[in-house]
Amino acid sequence: MPLVSASELADGEHRTHASLRECADNYVLFREFFESAGIALHVLSADGVILESNPASQELLGYTPAEQVGRLAISLSPPDDNELGRELGRELRSGARHAVTTERRFFHKDGHIVWGQLTISRLSQSGGGRMIAMIQDITERKVMEGQLVKQAFQDELTGLANRVLFRDRLQHALARCSRGDGRVAVLLLDLDGFKHVNDTLGHAVGDELLQIVGRRIASTVRAGETVARLGGDEFAVVCESGAHDDDLEALATRLLTLLRMPVHLGGREVAVDVSIGIAIATPEDDELSLLRNADSAMYAAKSSGKSGVRRFNATMHQRALDWNALESELRMGVERNEFTLDFEPVVHLATGTLHGFDALLHWQHPTHGRLDWERIAPIAEHTGMTVHIGRWLLSAACRQAAQWAHANGTPLSVSVPVSGQQFASTTFLEDVGAALEASGLSPHQLQLDITERDAMHRPDHAQRTLASLKSLGVKRVIDHFGTGYSSLRHLQAFAVDALKIDRTLVAGMEQGEEETAMVHAIVALAKSLRVDVIARGVDEPTHLQFLREIGCHRGQGRLYSFPLPERHHS
Repeated sequence: MPLVSASELADGEHRTHASLRECADNYVLFREFFESAGIALHVLSADGVILESNPASQELLGYTPAEQVGRLAISLSPPDDNELGRELGRELRSGARHAVTTERRFFHKDGHIVWGQLTISRLSQSGGGRMIAMIQDITERKVMEGQLVKQAFQDELTGLANRVLFRDRLQHALARCSRGDGRVAVLLLDLDGFKHVNDTLGHAVGDELLQIVGRRIASTVRAGETVARLGGDEFAVVCESGAHDDDLEALATRLLTLLRMPVHLGGREVAVDVSIGIAIATPEDDELSLLRNADSAMYAAKSSGKSGVRRFNATMHQRALDWNALESELRMGVERNEFTLDFEPVVHLATGTLHGFDALLHWQHPTHGRLDWERIAPIAEHTGMTVHIGRWLLSAACRQAAQWAHANGTPLSVSVPVSGQQFASTTFLEDVGAALEASGLSPHQLQLDITERDAMHRPDHAQRTLASLKSLGVKRVIDHFGTGYSSLRHLQAFAVDALKIDRTLVAGMEQGEEETAMVHAIVALAKSLRVDVIARGVDEPTHLQFLREIGCHRGQGRLYSFPLPERHHS
């Protein structure tokens, strides 16, 4: 009896032919799919050599299919991505996985990088260990993701780290420090006078200045240290390798010097000072407490006169809290008329006769008591209140001087200090005219004191404003002269009426030859410029004797009188 009947044999032959036809049909379908697919396809050998590439791969990578065949697939990607590719290939060949999917970079023929989602699958056992790779172009998505990451961690204006990235870097630095890997310090920098730039030159110039400041800071710190813009005009640096005392002091000094250098923006010379706070991490500090300590040190630098450096100590935190409280109360103080004036007599040194008065501002705080302008000024500048307060001071001083002239029949001058923000304000000349008109004071009785530093901050602006004041008939004085800011070229162009010698130079005449020589030189300079010279801080008879001998015109100080409330002059 035959093992297989004729009918069974015929049926088997029929099934074989059908299977062959199905395989042929499948192959045709595969070839059609391979050639017409909209995503890049590669057939790979077991060793990862490209055996076939479809037309879509040329669209993605720039290489023709013929140029791709025979190359290792990993050669199409940067070396950094290859180790992952090798690991995935081993898993596929071992049978541990049937398919793998990952995202990786690929070289385009013209040199740029494209991103693809790569899926590699093993073909059936009859495929001889071959694999098929599919690459879907995800470059646009990766670019968008990169932009989102950049927005999340990078300051858009300066390109520096933002507050989020800064805190993350600081956390990691503190973690390394806790393991005994060195010290960590934070430098917090706040620009002094930046609001002037925005108010007078516009935000576009202000933004350009912030970009320059960011580049200057980044160029000064050590490689690898994080520089961030925390917001507004506040910058920060995380120091690790250079977090030792001498290194921090040297870095702060370099930053002060570099950031003070003027730049030309909007057709003008622009300069700002900077206050720097330094805090060194202790074992108890986290990133928030360390940043808070640096902030307290920075406010201490501001409150001591700005443009300086302070290192955090335990008492600073309370002072910073007091500063913040005064900031919030300052505007209310103006609205509640808590500000008062004292007047310090100014005399002719040769005769001792009264020339006029200096107006001195005080804040009669409800709980802190009497606060001098030196205490208030940094806070007022930081909050932008100096223009408002200065306008009140100008009006009140003019009104009081006009009342004295009316009551006594003797016109006396009144000298009013002008802050840097007020001097730079676009309404300054208008405010001066309004104060004179409202009070009825004669313009030649008003003397405006502009500090040497503020005049030199923007010398072109100072020259124009001083010339306008001269046309009004108002006296112009360069105050705190001798502190080292002026150049003779600018001083000659300012056309002022007097120079006022800083009290520190007058006080130092008894101890140092340098101060004595400086006072002598200022008086000689005033004579050569044909302007008056006024000395602050004439407190001792020896001061008076020396100043008379060298020809100083006027003076003020304790030798004549302490500043007195306005009622004592009526």
